[in-house]
Amino acid sequence: MTTEAEKFGPKEVQPNAGTYLSEELVAHGTDIAFGVQGGHIWQLCDEMSRHGIEMITFRHEQNAVYCAENWARIKRKPAVVYATAGPGMTNCTPAVNQAYLAKSPIILLLGSHEVEHDGLYTTIQEAYSSDVLGKITKWTKRLVQVNQAKQFIARAFKDSMSYPYAPVAIDLSFNMMAFNTVPADARDWE
Repeated sequence: MTTEAEKFGPKEVQPNAGTYLSEELVAHGTDIAFGVQGGHIWQLCDEMSRHGIEMITFRHEQNAVYCAENWARIKRKPAVVYATAGPGMTNCTPAVNQAYLAKSPIILLLGSHEVEHDGLYTTIQEAYSSDVLGKITKWTKRLVQVNQAKQFIARAFKDSMSYPYAPVAIDLSFNMMAFNTVPADARDWE
């Protein structure tokens, strides 16, 4: 019988930000998520799948948010949407606006560029969700530290379901998502 580390490789099973985000999503009853996968959020998508969250993948982010909005209204609980950085985030905008006007609780998990590139416009798909989504969500926050992951997810569930219901957005910086959370002295340095 092979272990998970042998099956995937030791680096793929080490905890990362996606692990903590997924654990908190499951703790809040998330069993389904809607979105489009991308390079900036592959760790999150991988971990959501490993934690048993069914991932409904769309060809366009706008459709994912529309579907999530209807699911949230039917289930009367927040729907989770994932999208990658830049165009992935901006493609969500029309549907997020609809969800905001309809008072639908949605939690957007959005990929983002590296923090060190802020304002330099020297990286791929640089965009700022607070500028784009700030007026059509209850709040939009940029998550840059792994130790804030569970706190932000818990707050997102609480705030999206506080009256008036509305979408909230969490911007996941790429360097935070790729951060190795295993202490240096415990790593397998092969």
